[in-house]
Amino acid sequence: MVYSPYALLAGGIIGLAIALIAYFAEKQKVAPYRRRPSENIKKSIKDSPNCTDYSMCIVCNENRISIKYMPCGHSFLCDECNIRLRRHSKQCIHCHKQIDRYVRI
Repeated sequence: MVYSPYALLAGGIIGLAIALIAYFAEKQKVAPYRRRPSENIKKSIKDSPNCTDYSMCIVCNENRISIKYMPCGHSFLCDECNIRLRRHSKQCIHCHKQIDRYVRI
């Protein structure tokens, strides 16, 4: 949308305000959201060595899962990450049930 300076002056202050609003609204249009990741992202996920290894801790992704929460039975943390997270919460981070005890697996 193009406005000539003379048309803006002819519209007065209200015309100028409308033109500025239209100008900035046009500038702020963004590209539509893409739902699919690019091919590079797909490739990096596919080539990742731990992308399908469900036995690794979900926090550090370095140590094997070694703790099971009771009574819910969820297990997704290594001992080190469990100790760090236990300081902050006594609830399962997956289902939010109160944790009664931790079982080493």
